[in-house]
Amino acid sequence: MFFENSYRMEEKRNFMRRESFLLLGATSWTCIKCQVFGV
Repeated sequence: MFFENSYRMEEKRNFMRRESFLLLGATSWTCIKCQVFGV
């Protein structure tokens, strides 16, 4: 029971990390697009 719970926590942590990474990538891409295309 405990093992399954910790596994789920790790999965959630990985998901959060991936989400934040995607958000960071989207933000940096927007900045690059702003600089290049002047949008």
